[in-house]
Amino acid sequence: MKNRYLQSLLTRGQVILVTEAHGTTGGHRAWRPPLGCTAWWSAGPTTGHAGIGIVAKNGFLDRFDEPPQWTVIWPGRAGKLALRGREGALDIIVVYFHTGATVSELDLYGVHPGQRSMCTSFPALREQLRTRVGRSVARPETTLTILGGDFNWVPTAADRRSLITAETSGHRDQREENHFRNILGQPVRLHEMHQ
Repeated sequence: MKNRYLQSLLTRGQVILVTEAHGTTGGHRAWRPPLGCTAWWSAGPTTGHAGIGIVAKNGFLDRFDEPPQWTVIWPGRAGKLALRGREGALDIIVVYFHTGATVSELDLYGVHPGQRSMCTSFPALREQLRTRVGRSVARPETTLTILGGDFNWVPTAADRRSLITAETSGHRDQREENHFRNILGQPVRLHEMHQ
């Protein structure tokens, strides 16, 4: 079923960003992408936790002269596909920001040992991930960057609704949105494409 859905998405686009991939390194190596496509993956700590990937049509990749370069920014949480060619430079970054009720050992997977004591909450983990992604983004004068995925914070009042009351939860994550703008949005000159 998941493969069929992926194929249906590929009929409408050239590149698919995958979050919550829930795979293993071995499983990703064994999986074959749809015909005419190439895939890159980064597994989380277990099959039930995190995981990200990018699937791209080979015809799109052929527009770039150099071989694609896949960089894992944070295992299971962020990765970058760098494409370079005569038409320019393009970086595609997929992210899956932390979310949940209580930070577990699985959530700390990929956190640098010196940063673990600061990552006691999901906002703190997301801040660490935003900072790490920010360090891996090329200057906007040299490279077009597309950043997509699952961000898991609420920047505007209508972004999230209660399942019980259907009322909006408010923009209680404004501090996180400000951090995103300061680390990524303004320096890289990102512009949001609403869905």
